[in-house]
Amino acid sequence: MNSTMKLAYGVVLGALVVMLAGCPPEPKEAIEFSNASLDFERSELPIFLQVWNNNPEVASFTLFATPSDSWIVLNTRTLSSAGPSGANGDLDKQTVQVSVDRTRLTAGDHVGAISFSASGIVTREVEVRVTQDQDGTLNALNVINPVVTYSSPYLIDFSFSLRDEGGDTVVRDPSELVIAAREGAESVASETGVHIQRGAARQLKVALVLDYTLSMQSTEGAIAAMEEAAKNTLLPALNEDALVSITEFHREDMAAMEVVPFTIDHTFIANGIDSIQPDIVQGFSAASRMLDALLDAANTFDAATTADEERYIIVFTDGNDTSSSISTNDVVNRALDRGIRIYAIDFGTNSVATDLQDITTRTDGTLFNAASISSLDGAFQRIVQDLDGQYNLRWASLSRDSNSFLPGFTLTLDGDSVTHTATEEFVPTRYAGNGVLEGQLRFVTSESETATTVFLRADYVPRFIRQFSIHLTSDTNFAVSAVNGDNDGLFAGWSMTETPDTENGGVTLEFVSPDDPIPFGTFGPMLRVDFDTLLGENDPLFSTVFVDNSIYETTGGQSFVVTGYDNTPPKQKKD
Repeated sequence: MNSTMKLAYGVVLGALVVMLAGCPPEPKEAIEFSNASLDFERSELPIFLQVWNNNPEVASFTLFATPSDSWIVLNTRTLSSAGPSGANGDLDKQTVQVSVDRTRLTAGDHVGAISFSASGIVTREVEVRVTQDQDGTLNALNVINPVVTYSSPYLIDFSFSLRDEGGDTVVRDPSELVIAAREGAESVASETGVHIQRGAARQLKVALVLDYTLSMQSTEGAIAAMEEAAKNTLLPALNEDALVSITEFHREDMAAMEVVPFTIDHTFIANGIDSIQPDIVQGFSAASRMLDALLDAANTFDAATTADEERYIIVFTDGNDTSSSISTNDVVNRALDRGIRIYAIDFGTNSVATDLQDITTRTDGTLFNAASISSLDGAFQRIVQDLDGQYNLRWASLSRDSNSFLPGFTLTLDGDSVTHTATEEFVPTRYAGNGVLEGQLRFVTSESETATTVFLRADYVPRFIRQFSIHLTSDTNFAVSAVNGDNDGLFAGWSMTETPDTENGGVTLEFVSPDDPIPFGTFGPMLRVDFDTLLGENDPLFSTVFVDNSIYETTGGQSFVVTGYDNTPPKQKKD
């Protein structure tokens, strides 16, 4: 070979070496799935896809999951899997929760995909199919989870939340919401007293159910973050008369424990939460009886006052129920029977949260995912926002016959409107009660470690109430104050005169409005009564409760009754 040929050969060989050195290695086949495709059809429940590394030559990989469309929702977009140790090695299967956001779907059949990719690995896709029977996309303003309730005297109540087109809760002052109510096809006259209030104006009861099982304890910082969010995010956001209880569960051989009964005392609640780890768990945590705990919490709600309260269970858990003796149907049926909505925060990054999704969906609640400790507080804040975005629309029908109709309303905010119509007919004669002149009041009790507190609440107020007088006598010392406007108090801005009854040991309280009467037909807290000690189970709150209805003799004949008390005047002082 002459020198010229040697030189040419060397140049070609060198170029080939350089070219080969610059080529990346062929990507490896390593991704395997439990399902090649996911077909949701019409189901609103999530489907769980398992993904793993099936190539022994790949020590591990980090996969990035990317949905093709916004209606495909994943609980995580990053996951890692180690390769099998050999031909028959264990597989490091990872779970991805796949859900469908139907508010982003128009009517019809939809097909999308989830792409799984990693450096040096062949990208693979899982097909996702769903059927949507009707247009599910949200408008600029949407009524969510509406519930209609009928009660005496002739009262029509719609409870609901508002969402915008992005699915976010709409929190606005009720005075900004413009309402046009209907009874059948007829517009409701202004004399009915149509008004909208914050849902918090109703008696709010929240049972907080906390997971202290071994799987939760194994996630560093999870328990502390859960306790911190409950004490410092949820509690400060509630009205002062909101009743909160605490239930914990931590091992499969023990029933859930109610640590704190329903109370308004935030310090009592916080101390109860702080006592769970050292005094109840005591370092012994095990498997989960989550469903049993939820049923126990639901049973603490009184069946008699369902229509008068806004009720919620908020459960914080990693979603891994292993040992309950009941089913999700038992929990859902009891919740629906007691008027409870269940909210859940799922802290399990790889948990199978089918139970939580099922329970929250069927009770008109919401499931929030908190895949990391840093996102936990945000999940609690979303629950607080959702509670703030609850509204109650009420009016007292003027119809007095037995002809039925479907009530409805149109709500307008910032130029956007939404319309809703009840599906259950209202028959006026079924809800006459004692007539529209009789106001309905009741006491709601809260206990702490050292004292009892009572709120006087109105469930219905007749027309043109500009003054109010009540006498209270008890064997236990107490102090009385009016509930302020920030907590939806009906006497906010009114003058109060307190006159001690030295003869009977009680007090007479007189309230006078500076201008407008209490809105007709409304409800809400009126007075707070703080006793200076904790009353016993058999100790009566008051020996005398007397509303002076004589002050209405010349204003229309209105009156008030207090549930559980005869309206007996205090004993008169003898001359």
